[in-house]
Amino acid sequence: MYPFFYAPAPKDILPDLKFPKGFRYGVATSAYQLEGAVKNEGKGPTMWDWATRQPSGTTDNITGDVVGLYYYLYKEDVECIAALRMTAHSFSISWARIYPFGAADSPLNTLGIDHYSDVHWDTPVALQAYYGGFTSPQIVDDFIKHTATVLKLVNILPIKPYFGKLTLRVDVTLAPGVNSSTAPYQCTYNLLKAHAGTVKKARHGEVTLLKTRLQLNAAFEIGLFSNPVYTTGDWPGIVKDTLSKEYLPRFTDEEKSDVLGSADFFSITSYCSLWIKAPDEGLDACVTNPSHPLWPALATSVQVTPLAIRPLLKDFYTRWRWYIFEFSILEPVVYVDADISQIKEDVDQTSTRYYLPGEMLSVSNMLFV
Repeated sequence: MYPFFYAPAPKDILPDLKFPKGFRYGVATSAYQLEGAVKNEGKGPTMWDWATRQPSGTTDNITGDVVGLYYYLYKEDVECIAALRMTAHSFSISWARIYPFGAADSPLNTLGIDHYSDVHWDTPVALQAYYGGFTSPQIVDDFIKHTATVLKLVNILPIKPYFGKLTLRVDVTLAPGVNSSTAPYQCTYNLLKAHAGTVKKARHGEVTLLKTRLQLNAAFEIGLFSNPVYTTGDWPGIVKDTLSKEYLPRFTDEEKSDVLGSADFFSITSYCSLWIKAPDEGLDACVTNPSHPLWPALATSVQVTPLAIRPLLKDFYTRWRWYIFEFSILEPVVYVDADISQIKEDVDQTSTRYYLPGEMLSVSNMLFV
């Protein structure tokens, strides 16, 4: 947990800190984790609906079937947001609630449209079954069709790249014949092309790129997305030097031009920061030995690290206008006070515009085993 003896307790310094004029403080919600109603009003099944029903797919066999019932209770929840004097609300839109079968030429669910229009990401399982979801270039046109529809409802297009396609257990989510070692890079390549195609088709509103777990600006995490969109239009050099074309598809000159500059601001979803160390005996010795001390830890061991947000704000991301869309862990009272104190201390020195502390309500936190 957060070592409070290393820094003043947030409750002792928060009263003396204020957000500047124009800073927006809000909440965030996730469609799958909060909506429920997974089989209601025309919604199709998603990869999460399928994966959570597989043997040992989640801890205690948790699913998103009910959760917070935000789909039906959203008006009450919005009233709560207003009562808290929040000025921003980040919410996700279920692809399968707009296009139940996902494909660009599949029927549009008008009930889903009406719902999100009144409220004003999860891949359909049909697309995973048809062609492997984001592992296939066929996803590009279907994704563009979906996001073009979403853009008619709301004036912002968020792309949250580090999601199920990279983090779900590959043995229960990848289509037959998909190579689990190449799939993450193929997914990233196709998602960036889909994102660029959407922006090219409908350049209006504000377009953002969400990135999860900013850890030392590592090329193989944040660099896979930020470098093409914000810097060169291409993969980081170290990534191309490390991975062959069989693993990492190469952008054409036209694709580089489309991807570069395809986001208006940068936003962060960060839950903790970690110390990074190269194994003394090499990477192979680490990944082949689950008992190795550097083996990746489970979510239950996530640490509270509010002090890590200030170096990110001050040293790494002063170049772009960006928002903090989520910054939290499972101990809300502790992390919210600690996070806010750090953001307030540094917000005047950066271009941070928003802070949305984690989920508005307690949600289903599924641990894949």
